[in-house]
Amino acid sequence: MRISFILALAVLLIPMTAQAVGKSVQVKLDFTKPASQALHCDGITVPITYKLVAPIAKDSLFNVAIYNNGAFEQTLKMKIDANGVIKRLNGQEWYGNSGGNPMPHEWYVYPINSDPQELCSQMKSDVSFAKSRYTAYKSIVAIFVVRSKI
Repeated sequence: MRISFILALAVLLIPMTAQAVGKSVQVKLDFTKPASQALHCDGITVPITYKLVAPIAKDSLFNVAIYNNGAFEQTLKMKIDANGVIKRLNGQEWYGNSGGNPMPHEWYVYPINSDPQELCSQMKSDVSFAKSRYTAYKSIVAIFVVRSKI
């Protein structure tokens, strides 16, 4: 009895790491509807809304389902590496927005260190580019993933 109690106590006292591995995170994003929070960036008059996602454990799968006014469009499948970097499943770094030609309603999935304002300069550049080349944005919706402190 005493030996089993000591073994149980020893197992309970072994330090455990805080990071979970392999957890899957699902986020739904409808880029024609406002997300939960608003972002104000100097020089941008386009409405920007975002959802903030807490740090995701390394090796977790991160899936974002994109909808257009309630109609499903696509699923983005990503993973998080040991440094909190968002990557495609093939290992390439995720670059942030929809890629290709801008659309009237644009979406972003970006890692941040702590504050969404970090991305204002990137968005300002993108808005200027879209306005000069293609079409002016009507809205921007983003998911910001806080980098893990691993």
